[in-house]
Amino acid sequence: MVRPKREKGIRTRRRVLYLKNTMKTLIREVKEVIRLEGLDQRDRRRHIVHARMYLIDLLRIHEMKLTDIGKLFNLNHSTVINSINSYGDLTRLKDCILESNIKHLKDIFEARYSVPKFSVVYDVNNAVTRHDFLVIQSRMEQGVYSDVNYK
Repeated sequence: MVRPKREKGIRTRRRVLYLKNTMKTLIREVKEVIRLEGLDQRDRRRHIVHARMYLIDLLRIHEMKLTDIGKLFNLNHSTVINSINSYGDLTRLKDCILESNIKHLKDIFEARYSVPKFSVVYDVNNAVTRHDFLVIQSRMEQGVYSDVNYK
């Protein structure tokens, strides 16, 4: 049975265009920071690594693909995964060196690009494939939906 292609309403198109424009500006600003601070170079100095980890995590939160993030930083996708995991570990430990190294980046990006808010109603109405429903399931487990009361 072939599922008919679902037409997107005006509201959906507007939201998609808004998200695309937001991602374009985010990527453009991240590229500028990468260029200014030399984060695409092979460098193990702590302040460089911390800045790179923060930006990688920021892009991943905004659902950018691992390979695309890796291309921005000249890294392999597995290195990107390791960076995301390391950043998560350091933030859970409340590492004061990490906080001091990325404070200037947080000041730039957190005001403009907060964590995206997801709506379970919107996602369920626009889910078409099995992958879409798996994404909804993982978001429910992570507790990111703003219109669901988690108790």
